[in-house]
Amino acid sequence: MTTGLAIMNVGSGSTTVSVDCYPTVGTPTIGCGASTNLSPNATVVFGALNVSDGFVGAAVVRTTNPPAPVVTLIYESGSPQQLITDAPLSGTTTAYVPELYGNYVMGQTWNSGISVQNTSSSNANVTVTYYDRLGNPVGNPQTITGLEPNRVWMLNYSGSNMPGNFSGSAVITSNSNHPIVAIVSMSHTGSGTTDTNASYTVPNR
Repeated sequence: MTTGLAIMNVGSGSTTVSVDCYPTVGTPTIGCGASTNLSPNATVVFGALNVSDGFVGAAVVRTTNPPAPVVTLIYESGSPQQLITDAPLSGTTTAYVPELYGNYVMGQTWNSGISVQNTSSSNANVTVTYYDRLGNPVGNPQTITGLEPNRVWMLNYSGSNMPGNFSGSAVITSNSNHPIVAIVSMSHTGSGTTDTNASYTVPNR
């Protein structure tokens, strides 16, 4: 999988856009997307970010000189299909995941993954609680302590941090003054039907 970004300046004046990349562990790549000046309503597309092969992590889009509002679309190209979703604009201490699967057989086998990013300036403690479709808690809540600023925490069934034979939802919470954002990727595989990937931005409330 290779990730690209399309960034649009929706402000009233020109701004300079840059992208920094933060692996799950290791040294961040500052300037993984070349610094670009954008006029109002102009868009820059990074078909691939400047990171090393095997990179897994998150990115932060920044504007300077002066700061301006932007919107960002995320492309993840690879086999079998391209995933497209919008990047979260800002974080909150609670986010809601309305659709989620863990090795759930429904004609095909459905799976989901959650990527949670700490958008605060200090380490965060984050908890994910799973619920079935009737709203009952399922399995054990998953918690990470000391998630560093801008870093991402990835959860899925194969990583043993999501219930199995699971179809439901989740609530993600972080400790006070540590906003988070999240994206969910979903896939189904099996014989007789084309494998499919999809993704969506988790609502922040």
